[in-house]
Amino acid sequence: MQPQSLLTVPRAFYLAMREPISALPWWRRWFVRTAYFRCKWSSDYSNHSMGVFTELATALEEASRRSKESGKTWSVKELPVNAVLPDQACNFGFYSFPGSPIDNKYRARQLDVVAVRDVERMKRETENLREIMTPARL
Repeated sequence: MQPQSLLTVPRAFYLAMREPISALPWWRRWFVRTAYFRCKWSSDYSNHSMGVFTELATALEEASRRSKESGKTWSVKELPVNAVLPDQACNFGFYSFPGSPIDNKYRARQLDVVAVRDVERMKRETENLREIMTPARL
């Protein structure tokens, strides 16, 4: 079976729940966040799969509501349907921790590998970079 292009597959939004990081002592929070943002890795320890939604707005609303009600940390992650991501950790679509005071950092995270959706845009950006870099080489 040939791998399917991630450019053409439908997407869904996976919801997960875990204990809030605020339940840890400050020094453990520091270690966890250092590992996540510097090493680009996190443990799935105590991560519970809770649902899949087809609409981002509905997924965010549900995660926010349940986070407020339960005091647990909920996340929303966009994933391909009937396809898999590469083995390497990669940026793909949307990822958020609604209600987290540092949700903006999670949304803005940058990994070394990016699963590209818009190939034409990528080609244009590559061409723009070539035009910018060519004079610098002279």
